[in-house]
Amino acid sequence: MFDWLRESVIYSTPWWVWAAPAIGAGAAMLVTVSRVVGLRNALLAGVAYAVVVLTAMSHLRGRQAGWEDRARKDARDAEKLVQRIKNARRNNAARPAGRLRDDDGYKRR
Repeated sequence: MFDWLRESVIYSTPWWVWAAPAIGAGAAMLVTVSRVVGLRNALLAGVAYAVVVLTAMSHLRGRQAGWEDRARKDARDAEKLVQRIKNARRNNAARPAGRLRDDDGYKRR
């Protein structure tokens, strides 16, 4: 139901904006875990967290790049279609009106 909202938020927000809260949460986690279980274990947890965040940001960045490529391709395809329509109209306008019923090579039932 709200897929359009989810997609617009995911694809319109740059990946680095998503990374900022993740870095803040990682720093807070590092401080909290270091006070509870020690610095060595906190660093291990921080490395694991960094790997997960970097993987997620890389995936998000790739999805956004693919989305932008698709949007550019759609715009190119739409422009090609508009040109084909203009060419067809121009060609039909150049034909004599009496020849509109001539055989064009397609069978119609």
